[in-house]
Amino acid sequence: MGADAGRLANHVIVAGGQASLTSNKVLNSAEVWSPDKDKWERLPPMRHARAGARGFVLPGGRFAVVGGMGLAEDGRNIELRRDTEVYDVDSNAWSMLPDDCANCRSEFMQLPAKQLGNHRARHVP
Repeated sequence: MGADAGRLANHVIVAGGQASLTSNKVLNSAEVWSPDKDKWERLPPMRHARAGARGFVLPGGRFAVVGGMGLAEDGRNIELRRDTEVYDVDSNAWSMLPDDCANCRSEFMQLPAKQLGNHRARHVP
């Protein structure tokens, strides 16, 4: 729930999301589906858990995950993430872009984590 995906070469990458409709657990997991093997495989986890992020395929075998919502440092509230992580196929690793996205938006408003569950806030374009 709330994960994003992109097609990279002949594979599909899915990153982040929410554990379930009723859970406040935001995920940092990532997986890749290989049509040649017809199976999903785990990738290294992202550095930050995020739901409602946007994924983009970049040149050179890279996949970027931008923004989204993650658990705040207080462990109770959900906050807007303004950072970007990039997965590199060749190194099989995630890295952070050096600057935050000043105008990132998410499909979730800031809500207490226990309310995130099945509630979606208005979309902010």
